[in-house]
Amino acid sequence: SCPFGLGGYNCTLGFAWRYYIPDDLLYRATNNLLEHIGSIITVWIEVLAGRIKPEDCVLSMTDSSTADGWARKSNFDTDPIQADCNFDPVEAEVRSEVCRHFANLCLDNDFRHYSQWFPGKENDVSDALSRDDDRSDEELTNLLYTHVPEQMPKHFQIIPLPKEIVSWLTALLQKLPVKKQLQEKHTTTNIGRGADGSDMQI
Repeated sequence: SCPFGLGGYNCTLGFAWRYYIPDDLLYRATNNLLEHIGSIITVWIEVLAGRIKPEDCVLSMTDSSTADGWARKSNFDTDPIQADCNFDPVEAEVRSEVCRHFANLCLDNDFRHYSQWFPGKENDVSDALSRDDDRSDEELTNLLYTHVPEQMPKHFQIIPLPKEIVSWLTALLQKLPVKKQLQEKHTTTNIGRGADGSDMQI
């Protein structure tokens, strides 16, 4: 993820997704929270498609050590007295809501979930999915096959994010207030842009 979007893909089946945050919902969620949300969406897509069966084991991989750690947490401390000076009770509650939602997906569908961290340099595909909103699905797919073929699964295809997930994500972001400290310049990836890359101001 990045502050402006999320993206992910299934290494086995090859489907990919991307979501770009609407202007009125920008600068609300920290990147750690977005990384955490992104790490569960691909699994949720599989659940909605009926491809996860009871007693299956599902592996989510992320280049965010924080998201990897949060996937293993059973609760978040929401008591400001016990927290540090940067404690945000609203964000803590939203984090808990994301974890509860994913836990319910696991319990209701009877599958076991594992999370694993891997280096960001091996995650160019998801990085481009979350950042490169200036490229069509076809253009981005062709560039990824050209520049990072070793990271591309067979039958790679970018699909629309299910409406149920978009609705949930929108409602989640609406609960968070806009934070000035989260406002930053939107940068795209360097894939296929030359040595200097390109960025875009929003």
